[in-house]
Amino acid sequence: MTPQDPASLLATAKDSTQPLSGPSSWTPPTPEELSGLIPGLAVEALIGRGGMGAVFRARQVRLDRLVALKVLPPAVGRDPEAAERVAREARALAKLNHPGIISVYDHGQVGELLWLTMELIDGANLRQVMETGSLSPETALRLIPCLCKALQYAHDQGVVHRDLKPENILIDAQGAPWIADFGLAKMASEDEAGLTQTGQLLGSYRYMAPEQIAGAKTVDHRADIYALGVVLYELLTGSLPQGRFEPPSRRVAVDVRLDEVVLRSLERDPQRRYQRAEDLSRAVTAAGSSPAPAPAAAPPAAAPAAAPLPTWWQRLQDTRRSHRDRMLAGVCGGLGASTPLPTWLWRAILLMGLLCWGVGGVAYLVLWISIPDGADPPPRTTAWTWAVAAMFLILILFSILYVLS
Repeated sequence: MTPQDPASLLATAKDSTQPLSGPSSWTPPTPEELSGLIPGLAVEALIGRGGMGAVFRARQVRLDRLVALKVLPPAVGRDPEAAERVAREARALAKLNHPGIISVYDHGQVGELLWLTMELIDGANLRQVMETGSLSPETALRLIPCLCKALQYAHDQGVVHRDLKPENILIDAQGAPWIADFGLAKMASEDEAGLTQTGQLLGSYRYMAPEQIAGAKTVDHRADIYALGVVLYELLTGSLPQGRFEPPSRRVAVDVRLDEVVLRSLERDPQRRYQRAEDLSRAVTAAGSSPAPAPAAAPPAAAPAAAPLPTWWQRLQDTRRSHRDRMLAGVCGGLGASTPLPTWLWRAILLMGLLCWGVGGVAYLVLWISIPDGADPPPRTTAWTWAVAAMFLILILFSILYVLS
């Protein structure tokens, strides 16, 4: 899927019929009613509504500045614990000054209505952008490092969001993400006693870390890293990592290295997750911007050793074999043989000739030694002489054949 221009992407998101933060049975007051209730504000229009309140576009009259006005349902204002959470949100955000975190300007209560004025972002929340179906994996990987920087800044200030989800992430006209709604944030230096004694889980269940669901007394910044891992998985695959979920690369065409990044972010044990948001940012950037490492290439095959130059003996052997082949072919052709006789047969004949010459030579010497001095050799001795001579000639012939073979 190709990346889309941020302006057109937001235009599509704004045209979506989905509410800002989900359905709600609460009917918020009209802009005219709010303008008369909150002094110094001219409320212009309803931007969105959800289960935890409604957001209006308003103008601060004295400063002539557009702001976002968040109004909570009357039921929240009647709950002292909820009112305390709103006050904590205002105090926490008042200490944060970061281009990726929506600033709070003021807060108060009128009757049963709790309200906050915040920085106005001209855009849509990430949920609306996701539901357009136009968010590419490349855009998703560009958003995560920006969110990590904002979270890291908040964590360094001792603020934990604890309710990070697409509805609480706004995308402006330039495509930059902003983290909103720190209503469930806790100050790390504050004691949580008395704020959750009812046993109510603070946060959105599908994005909550296991230690949050288990009701752990100490929930630190690593719960935000888990929630951001859920958001990353949902951005890449379009679904939530529930049950035995598949790694992202098995569902969409993304770098397989992102599997390790997502799975480490979603570790049940906080000690095994990324310990800092900036660590997650570096991992996502490395996996999304650099090409995947090529598989290790097999070492090149060793070049065959160069053959040594032929010596005079090797040249003699080659010449010998060439003459042998020509002679054997001529002899076999004269005998009418279709193929030359094998070399082993010639060598067998030669060995037999050597054996016969040796036996004949020994017999010849015995005969000559047995003849008296001055006596004529008997005829048989003369016959042996010619026999030994003939065998000697045969031996020479077969010796030549052996050398040539």
